[in-house]
Amino acid sequence: MLAGAVALAGVAAVLAASAGPDAPVPPAAVPTVPAGLPAADPGLPIVDVAVGARSAYALLGVCGGPEQARTCSYRLSRRDPGGAGWASRPLPPEALATAGFSARLFVSGTDGLVTVVDAPNTDTAFVTADGGASFAVRLIRPGPPIAAVPPEGILELGTCQECADRLTVLDPATGLLRPLAAQPSLGPGVPVRTLTCRGDVIWSVGAGRNRAASAVSTDRGRSWRTVPLPGLRTPVPMLRMAATAAGGAYLLVGRDSRPDVLNEFSELWSVDRPGGSWRPVDPGLRPRSAVSLVAGRRGLLVSEESGTVWRLRPGGSMSRLPDPVVDGQPHGPGRLVGGTGPLVLATPVDGPLPQTVLTSVDGGESWRAERLPR
Repeated sequence: MLAGAVALAGVAAVLAASAGPDAPVPPAAVPTVPAGLPAADPGLPIVDVAVGARSAYALLGVCGGPEQARTCSYRLSRRDPGGAGWASRPLPPEALATAGFSARLFVSGTDGLVTVVDAPNTDTAFVTADGGASFAVRLIRPGPPIAAVPPEGILELGTCQECADRLTVLDPATGLLRPLAAQPSLGPGVPVRTLTCRGDVIWSVGAGRNRAASAVSTDRGRSWRTVPLPGLRTPVPMLRMAATAAGGAYLLVGRDSRPDVLNEFSELWSVDRPGGSWRPVDPGLRPRSAVSLVAGRRGLLVSEESGTVWRLRPGGSMSRLPDPVVDGQPHGPGRLVGGTGPLVLATPVDGPLPQTVLTSVDGGESWRAERLPR
């Protein structure tokens, strides 16, 4: 069966926005809790964040009970634009975190469904259609092929061991893992390494030992067109992607030429629309590393391992953005998460700030720290 097979490590891809999972991220990007839990709980760690069309979401790890019998589970927090703040709801009792906080949080682009998938703790998805007021528990299991990604479907690389070589959709309504009937054709020896999605457009990029290629779908995966990547030297240790509102994408390449950088920023490529061609972008001054990418209305955002955020400006140049200040101290964002609007979320990458989310409502130009309720 699927015990231990659902592998949701890395950066998830949902039809609102996504990034590729084939590269490491700093340890602070996704907090985990070891099996031997401390007696004192200084605050709730933020396990994951997500952005929908209207609302922001955060998944918190919760531990309680006597030291010898402490149990850990999750709470889902939601914040609506213009609302009174974050509201928090517990997940069902089945969502016990017995092997550390490893759950991932997904939200559909329409905010219709919010899904929590916890692996390797369970082969179960926890789905809410009312912001956490109630949850449905879905057993994750293989299903038949599907023609296209449904509006609420989750498209994720590496969803299971049995479908590692196929793009597979997790259907939150049923818990079924369904491979796309039509797969991108990138050529022999060129597996898909990263993908990004927005609306009906899906971009996928593969890189083998000797060549790289990409494919684009404008009908949610029903059909694909191969797009060459001329000049991209292989092999490629790291690939990350971000989708644009116009149906294009950015591709960031890391070469591992600096031993002191885990997620190196080596090359940047872009394509402006589904019918376009890839071109290299030379921004001049650039970050040394790249933990995450978000393509918003003001341009591309790139976060570094240090927490510094950069923006790609019109004309192709990059500049650093000011660090958020929390309690008089600068705290840089870690992994950035955006949606279809100007809202961007992140957790602080430096310093112990439990239950704290960094929120930007202007596409990363300014940030505020918000403490989530228990």
